[in-house]
Amino acid sequence: MNRDMITKELVDKIEADAHGCGYRDIPIMEIPGGGMISKRVYEPTRPLPCIRDEHGEIREQSIKALLGKAQEEFIELVSEIAYVADVGAPANDASIDKAHKHYIAEEAADTITAITTMLEALGIDAEMRDEAQRRVNSRNRARGRL
Repeated sequence: MNRDMITKELVDKIEADAHGCGYRDIPIMEIPGGGMISKRVYEPTRPLPCIRDEHGEIREQSIKALLGKAQEEFIELVSEIAYVADVGAPANDASIDKAHKHYIAEEAADTITAITTMLEALGIDAEMRDEAQRRVNSRNRARGRL
């Protein structure tokens, strides 16, 4: 596989990674005589790489184009935060109105999606990204940052 392009070979893997997000039931204990006791847990919605064009066709993109998109989305995110927030205020300042918070959240999600698309093109799938996030969370927890 050409590491510089998102290709058809990634589609099945990406679409398979999309499943399993949201609420799901995890079996806890089997009940004698049949049945199961389950616990409903929430799994956050995973960002999905954008691999199709507006016509639903698989598009091939260069790493340079993907880097450009990630940079564009990040600049939009930080520009919006700088525009609506008092950058000298504490980070937990609640003075940003709800509409701007929603917009900032969407810009952050766009940035995460652009980066996810680029990582997928590099062969870094959802499982590998999840493992890396667990390690980062563990390190941050050990440092008392969580």
